[in-house]
Amino acid sequence: MLISTFIKRRTLHIRHRWIGYLTSLLLIPLALYFTLQLSLGEWLDADWLFPGILFIMALMAGMLPLWGDLQRNIHSGFFDCIAASPNSGLVIVTSMILSTVLELFLRTIVTATVLIILIGNMPSVLPLLGTILMAALAGLFGSSLVTVWLFAANQRSSHFFGIFSTLLFMIFASGWMIPLENYPEPLASILTWLPTSQLMSAGRSLFMAGQFTDWMWIMAVAETVLLIILSGYLFKKVYSR
Repeated sequence: MLISTFIKRRTLHIRHRWIGYLTSLLLIPLALYFTLQLSLGEWLDADWLFPGILFIMALMAGMLPLWGDLQRNIHSGFFDCIAASPNSGLVIVTSMILSTVLELFLRTIVTATVLIILIGNMPSVLPLLGTILMAALAGLFGSSLVTVWLFAANQRSSHFFGIFSTLLFMIFASGWMIPLENYPEPLASILTWLPTSQLMSAGRSLFMAGQFTDWMWIMAVAETVLLIILSGYLFKKVYSR
């Protein structure tokens, strides 16, 4: 199957860079936690912040490794070869994204473990698993954005700037670190409709209350599927020439 090809490529990449991979796996959540602790001090609400850090790590795991792999594949001519296969653009793009799912869950689970050790409080298992799932869905949304961006831009030099700007925007505009109530009212109302805001609302309500306050997060899942379909169309349009 095509997905196995992408999984093998990703596994080989990690094996050749395992020291840097393990370092980032452990140090990034530590750095995020201690930076926020020093910045917020006594205003730090660990239970409120826990999902935010989890979502940041999931989004980074969904966007940055996939972006690196796609960049290497673009410049190596790999996509030109695989576009000649009988597989549809949707199958190719879906295989690319799914090949990073295990890594996405691994990073999210390791981050949750590190935070539990630092906070010294073990949350209930089912709400924690639900929050990890919502964070992983946010990572998949980030992955779908990366594929759309790269195939729409098609080898232009603005890849990294655009993806990094999108990453920062979603972190600060989705209520992960800063409550949306702190923004001016018209802007806050708009930001609540972001897919990443909807997923965070679901993740935080699960983590802190043990239940969903609403089911708006299903819209975020639907938007992720639509982005993947769009990415598949763009892939075939760019490389089937």
